[in-house]
This record gives sequence, C-alpha cells and structure tokens, in this order.
Amino acid sequence: MMFRDTKLHIDTSELLNQINDNINLFGANKARTAGDSPHRESLDIWFRFGLGDNAVYEQSQWLDASSLCPSVKDVAYQVMKHNECGELGGILCTKLPAGNKIHTHVDVGWHAERYKKYYIPIQADGGCEFVFDGEVIPEKIGSVWEFDNSYPHWVNNNSGRDRVALIICMR
Repeated sequence: MMFRDTKLHIDTSELLNQINDNINLFGANKARTAGDSPHRESLDIWFRFGLGDNAVYEQSQWLDASSLCPSVKDVAYQVMKHNECGELGGILCTKLPAGNKIHTHVDVGWHAERYKKYYIPIQADGGCEFVFDGEVIPEKIGSVWEFDNSYPHWVNNNSGRDRVALIICMR
C-alpha cells in the first residue's frame, strides 16, 4: 500500500483560519527544510514532536504552536478515533508556495518507521499533486489519507496559491 483513502472527511476550515491568523509560525522550525533537504522549498509549523537533541518517541508532546491553533488537536483526535490508533506521534503543517515542490524522497529514521502517516489537504488548488511513484493522492480538502512514506514520494504545487497540508503520525 502506497496510500489509501480512510473514508474520513474533516472540516478543516477553523484550523486553516487559525493557521492564517498565525502565519508567522511557518518556518520557525527548519529541521526538515534546511540545506539541500527535499523539503527545502516548503515551510513547516510543528505542532507536536519530541524535544531536545535525543528526542525519542516517548517524548512526543504538544508544542507551543498548538496553543495558537487549538483546532489541530480536534483534527488529530478525530483521525485517531476513526483509525483506532492509541499513540500519537509528531504533527506538522506544511506550506508549499505556488510554483515550488518537495523533491523526491523516502522518509527514514525511528519516527518514520514507528508511525503510520496521515495526510490531510487543508488548502490546495488544481495543479497541486502529492505523488507516490506516479500515483497522485487527490487533493480534496479535508480528506484523510494514510500513506506509506517508505515509497518515493514528492509534491508539486503548480497552482497559483500556497498549498497547505497537515501530516499526523500515529499508531
């Protein structure tokens, strides 16, 4: 399985409003986007992850950004309940500006290997593509997709506006 439709749809409008009210949060954490990272053309908001240089999965916790965008917790708990998951890992929001891309990559490391990944488009126009080996996940706002990040994947934003998506990790 590269990706699957979970058949869950979430109203993400309040979360998008909160994110737009706190647009300055994008790019505060450059852990995924620095240097020649495949994510270098995007910006992140980290809502939940481990803290410190030796962070391990037991240490995942809500970060300050989640208090400014509290709807992220509601969304995460809806996805957890629907998919019968009991452990919540990292949560981040990615913004890919118009004309930019996330380059082809495979995610590795303990976090990528431990958790299932769920993708929710929050803002995406025609021309946005989340691609796995040539197969495109439909960019339907509020739809929830489980994806396997061990397959090569990439994102193209060929639209005229920022693409914003939420990635929730759980098991």
